[in-house]
Amino acid sequence: LKGFEKYLDLPFEQTARLVGYSDVTIEYGEENIIVSYEKYDKMREQYKTEFEHMQHFIEQKRHLGMDIEEYLFYLRVYEKDGVHSSQELSYQWEQYNVMVRDARKYTHTNAEFKNACDELVKLMAKLGVKDPLVWPKQTGALIDRREMVEIKHSLNIRRQKLREQLATCQKILDNARVALRAAVVENPGMESFINDTLQPYNIKIDLH
Repeated sequence: LKGFEKYLDLPFEQTARLVGYSDVTIEYGEENIIVSYEKYDKMREQYKTEFEHMQHFIEQKRHLGMDIEEYLFYLRVYEKDGVHSSQELSYQWEQYNVMVRDARKYTHTNAEFKNACDELVKLMAKLGVKDPLVWPKQTGALIDRREMVEIKHSLNIRRQKLREQLATCQKILDNARVALRAAVVENPGMESFINDTLQPYNIKIDLH
């Protein structure tokens, strides 16, 4: 900038503007530009600190507002629902506390139950029990023989249904074999086509 000022006879404001200084920076003048940048840095840090402080302040006020809203909840109920006495309001407040306590107890118990089920599955898998994942839903059978009888009865019913399904599938397969053999007898050229069609599914049928 000094060279431009000296050889081109240009004032500082023009040379500073040519190299990209802002008007705000130029206002500090030739002697104070470096000082201005230091001041900008200090101002930026100051604004950053103030911004963080305001964020913390707003968060405090937000939590305070939530607390106030919770405390005033039953006062709104008192006005809205027409509670006629402090005894009624006190009763509703007690019921609310019972409900909150029960909800917390349920959440805690549910978490403990889940952890216990996970431990049960791990233990039964370690003992070599097949399909241990089904037991958390029927833990009563582990301590009550009557429950185990019911489970065995349900398993027998499921086995019977599976046998019936297998018998039905086998009957369908036998009928398909008979139909394919008959088709080959009537048209021997279809044998290679049938085998090629069944090969991707690893199905082998004696067509003779």
